[in-house]
Amino acid sequence: MTHQNFRFVTWLFALCIIPNIATGQRPTLTALEAVTRTDPVAKQWTADAKLIFVGTAIEPGMYANGKADAWACGYYSAAKDSARNYYAASIGPVSYEPTPPTGYPSLQPVGANWRDSDAAGQSAERRGGARFRAAHPDAIVAAALSYGVPWLKGEWELRWWFVYASPKDSTLIMFELSAGTLVPPPQWIVTTYQPPLGQDIPFTTESGARLAVLNFSSGKLDSVRLEVFPELLPDTAGTNKAVLRYFNIIPYPANASFEATLTLHYAQQEFNLSDIRDEAGLKLYRNAGDGWKLVGGTADPERNVVTATGITKLSTWAIAHPNDQPLKVEESDGSLPADFELAQNYPNPFLSGTKSRSTKNPETVIEFQLPKASEVEISIFNLQGQKVTTLVRGHQTAGAHKIIWNGTDESGRRVVSGVYLYQLKAGDPSASSPNKSGPARQGFVAARKMLLLR
Repeated sequence: MTHQNFRFVTWLFALCIIPNIATGQRPTLTALEAVTRTDPVAKQWTADAKLIFVGTAIEPGMYANGKADAWACGYYSAAKDSARNYYAASIGPVSYEPTPPTGYPSLQPVGANWRDSDAAGQSAERRGGARFRAAHPDAIVAAALSYGVPWLKGEWELRWWFVYASPKDSTLIMFELSAGTLVPPPQWIVTTYQPPLGQDIPFTTESGARLAVLNFSSGKLDSVRLEVFPELLPDTAGTNKAVLRYFNIIPYPANASFEATLTLHYAQQEFNLSDIRDEAGLKLYRNAGDGWKLVGGTADPERNVVTATGITKLSTWAIAHPNDQPLKVEESDGSLPADFELAQNYPNPFLSGTKSRSTKNPETVIEFQLPKASEVEISIFNLQGQKVTTLVRGHQTAGAHKIIWNGTDESGRRVVSGVYLYQLKAGDPSASSPNKSGPARQGFVAARKMLLLR
C-alpha cells in the first residue's frame, strides 16, 4: 500500500469511528437514507450546506447488503467557510460534530447523482469482499463516498471506497467504485527498467517477498511494470475455482517483441481458499482482453510458484487448474475469424509512469479481427461524443490486427485522465453504394470503454 493509500485509510478510520450500537436484531439504513435524514438538519446549520462526504461507522461496519447501523455525512458551508459531520443512526436522532477532523479529500459537493451503498456494496462483495468475509470472521468494512483519488494527484472524481479489514490477521483489501465499474487498485506495483537478457529479474515487495520472476532470452524493452492483486478472484466462469490472486504485467513499448520465462508466486492461503485439490497441477492463464487462454507451465508446490517458458506476450495473468475449468478459455486454431470483433483494450486502465522517460506517455493495445478484407476506421471519443483522434482509416486484410494508442489527440497533445470510447467501423469498400442493402451495406460497428489514468 502506498503512503497516500495509508493516509487515506487512516483518515477514513479516524473519521468514521462512532459509538457502537447494541448487538442483536435492529434496523439498518443505506447511505442515501442517511443523507435524507441529515440534509434537513444540515440546512438548519446553514442554508448553503453542501454534502461532501458519506461514510460508514467502523464498528460493526457495513453489512453485505450495503446497509449499516450508522453513517457519517459531512457538509461544507462556503458562507461560514467551515464543515460539520452529521451522524445518522438507524435508531435515535441525528447528531453532529461541531469541529470535524481535518483531511477531507475534497470540499466539492457530492450532489445527488450517485449510486447508493446497497448496489455499490454488492459490487464490492462480488469482486472479492464476500471471499474476504468468509476467510476472516472478524472482518469489518468501512465504506466512503467522496471525491478524490488519493494515489493520483490532481484527479477529482466521485467514487465509492470500500476497505475490508481483519483486526486479528492485520489483513486489508481496498476497492474503488467509479461510474458503476469496480476497479480494485493493486496492492503491489513494481517496475524494472531496461531488463537485461539471460538473467532472472525478481519483482519483490518492499519487505523482500517475491511476487514474480522474469527472464528474457531475447528482445529489448525499456521497462516492465508488475501489478499484483492478492486475495482477489479473477473473472471466472464455471466452477469459479482459481487461486485468489491475479497479475497485470505491462511491457514498454507495448508492441515490443521478446521471449521470456515467467514465474508467478502465490500465497498458500490464497490457494487454500480456491478449493483446488491438486496444487501440483496448477497452470498459468493469460487474458489480453479477449478471454482467458491456457498457457501451461509447471507448478512447484514447495515454493508456491508456477513457471512457464516461451512467453511472447504480457498482459493479465491468473493461476488455476485446467481440470476445474475455472476460466473461460478462448482457443484459436489459426484460421480466419468467423466474424468481426473488437476486443477490450489492454492494459485497462492504462497509465503513465513518472520515473522514466520511456513512460512519459501511457500506451494501450486495441485488438480487432476481420473475417474478410474490409474498409476500417478506428476512432477515439470522449464521453461528450467528441472525436479525439482516428487511429486507423483505410483498407485492412482479413485476420487479427492490433493498434496502439498513446493517449494523445490528433495534434499529438496528451489528453486528460478519464473514460474514453473507442469505436470500430468495418465493411465492404462498396458499402456506401445506394444499390447495396442489408448488413454488408451497413457494415460492422462496435465500441468499448477504456480508462486512462495519468
